[in-house]
Amino acid sequence: MTLAISKMIATDLLPYAFVEGQGFKNLMATVCVNYVVPSRTSFSRHHIPELYKAVADKVKNIMHADIGEGKFSIYERMMIKLYLNIIFSTLDNFEIDAIIRFSFTTDGWTSINGMPYLSLTVHYIDRDFNLKHFTLAIKDFDESHTARNIANKLQAILREWDLVEQKICFTTDNARNIVAAVNLVPQWDRIPCFIHTLQLGMLYLCY
Repeated sequence: MTLAISKMIATDLLPYAFVEGQGFKNLMATVCVNYVVPSRTSFSRHHIPELYKAVADKVKNIMHADIGEGKFSIYERMMIKLYLNIIFSTLDNFEIDAIIRFSFTTDGWTSINGMPYLSLTVHYIDRDFNLKHFTLAIKDFDESHTARNIANKLQAILREWDLVEQKICFTTDNARNIVAAVNLVPQWDRIPCFIHTLQLGMLYLCY
């Protein structure tokens, strides 16, 4: 029952205080007479973090299983290279060893109560051409929003997910600090968000 309540809180973005509301207590006393609802502190310090860890481990296992399945055999690499060389005569030094390549979207914003956050979402296509995406983090970001601090924050998130060694491409808006942050790391590339770029162009033309 506690796990089900934890999932409800996470799914519906409910405040922890919800479990101490009288209406909820009355409901639980009706549907599960002998069940004692844990306190909101118990949910915030134990049950929700445990649920997060379980879900994060599941997502990590999915991604790393896809990475393993994405590896091409020697024969497949030879055939792909032969096919590409037939089409493109300049690919003599071209090598491909895996189908999995990660793309990330990241953005920072300030909540209605003035709390700054930084998010990171991963996107990729697996070997069966299924598009997959997972939100890896929405982290509070109290530090100064410099390029170095943003890069450090993103690297810390990638380390949590064992993705730091991957060749990475980010799609971001055109804010100078995020552009500079991506440029600080040699393994990172960046694609500007088309919608944001279009919006800036329209604003430039209109104003």
